[in-house]
Amino acid sequence: MINSFKTIFLLVIILFFSSCDNDYFDNKSNKRQKDLNSTYRADIVKEQGIKINVLNEDIIKLMNKIKVLEQNINSRLDKLENRYQSKIEFFTPATFILMRDVVIRDDPSKNGKIIHRWKKKSVFTSFSKINKWYKISGYFESDSWKKSKLDIWIEQKYTKKIN
Repeated sequence: MINSFKTIFLLVIILFFSSCDNDYFDNKSNKRQKDLNSTYRADIVKEQGIKINVLNEDIIKLMNKIKVLEQNINSRLDKLENRYQSKIEFFTPATFILMRDVVIRDDPSKNGKIIHRWKKKSVFTSFSKINKWYKISGYFESDSWKKSKLDIWIEQKYTKKIN
């Protein structure tokens, strides 16, 4: 009789749970899924926050580098202006051609050391000058423009603006 009672009891429980609405189990499962999604989202937010912090640090580093470069440029300009008692004049970048063979100097004066000799019709670019001397910002060599790595100068009277 006990065995039959156990069997009947098990059948009742099985029937009860099979007829029962599975909302209870679904809710538990949904809660677990939401917890997992929240954890996943929190990980993504944390990862994005770290990326943003890294970007902010990179921006700060770049801004500091720009400040140092500005200070270096201003220092170099001040030295040049003090040396020649003249302001550096800046203008829209332009391209020039040489009207004759000339010497290129390391200083905007006849006393400057000769760095190079350029031939007539050589082409260069500039965007600044002191008195009657253009500072060469770049030049054309083999049909390609190259940035001048040195502070080199050419006397204005031997040049003609071509653009």
